[in-house]
Amino acid sequence: MKGKFLRQLLGFSLSAISAFMMVVMASGESMAASTSETSQEQTQSVDYNLSLPTERDTDQDGTMEMTWDCVYYGSYPQSEITNNRILNAIRKVKETDWVKFDIPDKPDSTLSYYTGGTGQKYLRMKKSDALYVSNDTNRFYDWGDDEEYHYFLYEPIKWRVLDIGEDGKNATLIADKGIDTVQFHPTIQLSIVQGHRKEANLWKHSTVRSYLNGYGVNDVLRTNALGYDYSGNYSFKAMAFSKEEQEALINTRIYNNESYFHVYDGSRTYDDIYLLSYAEAVSNGIYEGYGLIKDSYRYTQPTTYARAMGAYTNAGYSYSWLRSSGSYEYRVSSWCYSGHIHRGGHKVVYQDFTVRPVLHLDLTKDNLWTYAGEVDSEGRYSYYKGIFDFDGVKTEVFADVCDYLTVPKGYEETGYLYQYSVDGEDVTEKIKKGTYQITKNVEVKVSRVEGILEESQSGDSSEGFMQILSITPMPVSPETPVK
Repeated sequence: MKGKFLRQLLGFSLSAISAFMMVVMASGESMAASTSETSQEQTQSVDYNLSLPTERDTDQDGTMEMTWDCVYYGSYPQSEITNNRILNAIRKVKETDWVKFDIPDKPDSTLSYYTGGTGQKYLRMKKSDALYVSNDTNRFYDWGDDEEYHYFLYEPIKWRVLDIGEDGKNATLIADKGIDTVQFHPTIQLSIVQGHRKEANLWKHSTVRSYLNGYGVNDVLRTNALGYDYSGNYSFKAMAFSKEEQEALINTRIYNNESYFHVYDGSRTYDDIYLLSYAEAVSNGIYEGYGLIKDSYRYTQPTTYARAMGAYTNAGYSYSWLRSSGSYEYRVSSWCYSGHIHRGGHKVVYQDFTVRPVLHLDLTKDNLWTYAGEVDSEGRYSYYKGIFDFDGVKTEVFADVCDYLTVPKGYEETGYLYQYSVDGEDVTEKIKKGTYQITKNVEVKVSRVEGILEESQSGDSSEGFMQILSITPMPVSPETPVK
């Protein structure tokens, strides 16, 4: 993968940002572009160096792939914390420091979060908090003990750029992965709310719409068919974005007449966050530029947290909801783990489907988002370049998808503990032996062996919390030699 297909940024997953790690990332810088007169006014265009989806042979094997530019925006629980030393530390956090989520119709849920002294957030949950649980551990998450807490790390959300506004000041984004597992709606029955008929498979009446946007029950146009209140701390919007980040979301007119059948479609809505329609998911007509033109370009890989919540996986990919009505009043269209679109849909009550939220972002708020590199339809990056930066000592790490990861020597003796993972699989020993071939992003979590308990909100410095580090993504220019 040499030559003209070098990419601008590697794709190591970004873990928790800590005091021991200097984040050096390629971020979009606004640049004034040419202006044009419209009705005696000048409209200024902006270029943030983001590209539209592009089809090319990224690994020069004769097969075309689709590539998307990506940005980091917001954060959400994604990776599971499996390091024993870190687990021992997090289990010592006071019970009163954990904040419960107010989940509609689930008053007994133990799902809760903790915010450390550096602002890093963590989520914990038990098996009983999962939406769906199966004994088939090949295709579902392996929960094991019923009463044991599992802990997840809030990490930056990576979004793929589907489209860019004509003036360059806003972009349409879709989550790179299946970020969570939710039902489209908990019942297939028709409901009557405040005298209004609400069908189960209409986006405007669904609980998934309320969950994504944090809608309450006071506005009849936004109240879901069951009257569930998501205006508290349990919604995708509240969990993923700060107040400032929420203000950068552009409220968008959503057309809900773009299903295949045009039978059960609802009227248009106005939402900050939504799901793709059938037409958008197959990139028909005006949506062709989204790049979702083949089944192989539509794979959805779930996060570990989404799997813990109940996501079904096959070959590492999951089902995901669309917002368009299906062939019956209790079905909604979806995309399969194979990337195939099920236009007839599945029952809205299914509990093992993920969601890939879509939103329009105000790019002028460029202090809130950062460039996250480029990803292709196989989830791969061309080249990787990482920087270890501990206590001012910097070491570069290079690799590409055809080579083996080079691990800085001697670091095992510096008081840090390393854990390497790919899609949740621990590959630490393989990498140390030099036998792991890079085909996907490698996440590196680094914790202190000595003095792992570094911070605390309990006031007891000897019983504080851990720090988690990672390789920091750096841009790779065509002039940069990759060894």
